[in-house]
Amino acid sequence: MVSFKFKLTLIAAATLAFSGCAENRYCASPDPYESAPSIPPIQSVGEVKVQLNPNAYVIPPVPANPIPFGQQIPDSKKTRYSCLDQPPRLPPATAPAAAPSAATS
Repeated sequence: MVSFKFKLTLIAAATLAFSGCAENRYCASPDPYESAPSIPPIQSVGEVKVQLNPNAYVIPPVPANPIPFGQQIPDSKKTRYSCLDQPPRLPPATAPAAAPSAATS
């Protein structure tokens, strides 16, 4: 007979495995960090000199026409989201065209 601990472990492992495949669209709504305001760089005061690190990351300015990370796509069944980090859906396969028959002489 299988022990209770083994069954519980099996159920927990299955739950964790299947929760990774959940339909989770984090691009469906803006995250709080996307609306964070920018602050000016630190300025030197008096005799204190601010040293700029040449290895520091430089955040590029926002482009004139930014591309949204996710777009809402109306579907016949439900509203779904298309995210930039996922490839688009492939179009449905069509039946191959019939080859033209060779003309008989």
